[in-house]
Formats: sequence, structure tokens, C-alpha cells
Amino acid sequence: MKHENKKIITGIDVGTTKIAVIIAEVNNDEITILGQGITPSFGLNRGEVVDIPKTQQSLRSAIIQAEEKANYKIESAFIGITGEHIRGMTYYGIIPVNQGDGTGSEIDENHILKVREKVKDFPISADREILHVLDQEYKVDEQTQIENPKGLHGSKLELNAHIVTIAKNAVHNLNNCLSRDIYVNGFVLEPLASAYAVLNNQQRNLGTVLIDIGGGTTDIIIYENNGVKYSSAIPMGGNIITKDIALGIQEYIGECLENEKLENLKHDYGSAKKECVDESKEIQLTIQGREASIKQYHLADIIQSRMTEIFNKIKKHIEDTDISSRPYGIVITGGGSQLQHIEELAKEIFQKNIIIGFPRDIKGSDKIIKNPRYSTAIGLIKYGIESLRVEDITGKMTMKTILKDLFRSLKRIFNTWY
Repeated sequence: MKHENKKIITGIDVGTTKIAVIIAEVNNDEITILGQGITPSFGLNRGEVVDIPKTQQSLRSAIIQAEEKANYKIESAFIGITGEHIRGMTYYGIIPVNQGDGTGSEIDENHILKVREKVKDFPISADREILHVLDQEYKVDEQTQIENPKGLHGSKLELNAHIVTIAKNAVHNLNNCLSRDIYVNGFVLEPLASAYAVLNNQQRNLGTVLIDIGGGTTDIIIYENNGVKYSSAIPMGGNIITKDIALGIQEYIGECLENEKLENLKHDYGSAKKECVDESKEIQLTIQGREASIKQYHLADIIQSRMTEIFNKIKKHIEDTDISSRPYGIVITGGGSQLQHIEELAKEIFQKNIIIGFPRDIKGSDKIIKNPRYSTAIGLIKYGIESLRVEDITGKMTMKTILKDLFRSLKRIFNTWY
């Protein structure tokens, strides 16, 4: 299959429990998944690399799988990143746009680029770097809540933005796990990517808290007025629930189950709300040829206890933001959103109606596009489309695009010689 006239974008979700690689074809506004590679993830803990060789092998397996299904060799990719090292803050920048005589002038693309650079001009420690500058609102003189100031007249331009910073070492470690044959289009905050997959424009405008429950972390991102107001990561996810179940079973019946059986148990019988299960139902287990059992109610009690802790931590994060004083919605996505009765528990804790977020507006296998476990990987594709579209519109030769073209040229030369 040839793709010379098609735009191909790849997203790689490097999770604590899984690696998800998705290759998609973009034709105008239509997105079609050509191939995916899904493999267990080894070498990460709470979203951060702790064993480079193991992570490299996990990535290699998922990439090969996706390339074979898509019949396409990955040249570049957008990479998801999360972890407790992620920091989000609101900052602003102001620049003059007058003509020197005090009168205003028309705001153009250069003014917008300058004010965005001004936002980045804030103190940051040497061990950290900026990942994203996410627009909240522009102001022109006294006029506020402007989404795009281009073409407006004024004497000064101000931008309020949400800035996401990350630990440089975390980026270097993840980068060292990636194939040298793949150019990194950019690292992307994972809950931001998930938001691209599951939230519509109205949800971003009216105010929505997106909760992305992964294996190692639970990520939070808050939107309002079409801008990101807050982002954070809690270092607890599906893995810690699995560990809780292992400890609970050891306590109840004195046996230890391997992770694979624990995950199956959680998936098949787990519930986030014990009041929703039959108190008398026994789950039969076979452990090294011996029969044992545990009540489903006890299993649900273990899960509910940890999920309640996670949701209460998220509630505290929400209460620390301005959105808590206004109406807002809650959307839950990620693999953890598939826990039975998670909506009921979340509704009880947050006192809000809950929506489970599924990927939107993409074609492909139902097991991928109808599964919130792959929201981040699909969101990386959608983020990539917007990112590349901005580059096309501005038509600017940035250092990033120069390096990307150089990388591709060197790769072609290397392949020709060797």
C-alpha cells in the first residue's frame, strides 16, 4: 500500500501498563487508523522510565506490530508524557503594539508570536523545561476574553496562558528509549492528548474536568472558555488497585496471585462500589491446582477504598481552582474508567453527573475507537493534526522544522549507503 499523497501521523502512548502505537491517515477532516500496536509495558513506574532496556523492548514490539499492520514505516511520532514531575501554572505576558505615537496598530502574527515568547519569560529551574504554553485568553487594551487577536487594533497585547513544565531528566530518559529512526515531532502532556480525543468544543467552553485514569497515574486537566485552566497528575492509578487486591487476597485466603490473574479478576469481577454487587456471591479461584474463593463484595470493598481516595484527591485539586465556584462537568476516561460502577462512585463523591469519555470522530477497529483505554493514543493523533496544521498555516521555518527536515535527509542518506 502506498501513501505518497496522504498525510500519515503516528501517536505513541508510553504508559505504565501498556504501550499503544497508532498510525493514522488524515484526509481533510477524516481520520482513519491504518494500524496499531498494543503491548504490555515494562520498565516504567508511575509514568516515568525506571528501566531503559525494558522500556526500549516494549516500545520496539509495539512499533513493529503497528508498522506491520499499517504496512508503513514510521518516520516521526508524537509521544505522550506524564508523571508526578509534571507542573502546571498560569502566567501572562504583555507587549506594546502601538506605533510609537501612542496610537494603536493592527495586531499581526508576529505580535502573537512575540507575546507567546514573553509568556515563556519567567523563572524556571535549570532542571526543568517548558512542555506547553496553552492559551487561556488574549487581551487587547481593556478588551478581554479574546480567542484570536489577529487583525484587531490596540496599543498593548496581553496573553494569559497555562504553562506546563517537566523535568528534563524525565524527557531525556524517555527519549533514550525511542528508536533513533523515529523523529520526535513533540512530547505531549497525556491528559491534554486525551482531551483532544474525548472532549467536544462545548465541553471545553462551558467548563469540564477531565479525569484520565491510567495504570501508573491519574491525570487531571480542566478546561473553561476553550482554554486549559489547570493540569496535574496523581501518582496512583490502576496498578495500585491491583496491588491492593493482591494484598487483600493474601489477607483473606493466604494466597498470592500473579499480576495477570489479578488484572483478570479486577476486569471480570471488580466494582468501584460495593453496594452495587451481590454480598453473597463467591468468586472461585484456582491457585496452583488448589481451589479457593473470595466474595465479590470483599473485592469491591478493596477497589472502592482506593478509588475513593483517588477521587477525593482529585476533588481537592478541583476545589483549589476557580472553576469550583461555577457549574462544570466531569468526564472520566482511560483504562480505569472501565471499572464497573465507577460512574456511581464518582457521582456520589463529586455530586455531579458523570460521563465516560470515548474517542470521537475517528475510523478504525471498534476494539480501539470504542475503548477509553486508547483515548491518549488517539488524542496524540488529533493533537498532531492541529500542530502540523498550525505549522502549515504560519509557513514559518522554525528550528524544529529545520531539524526535522535535516533528520529525514540524513536518514535517507544513511539508508542509501547502508
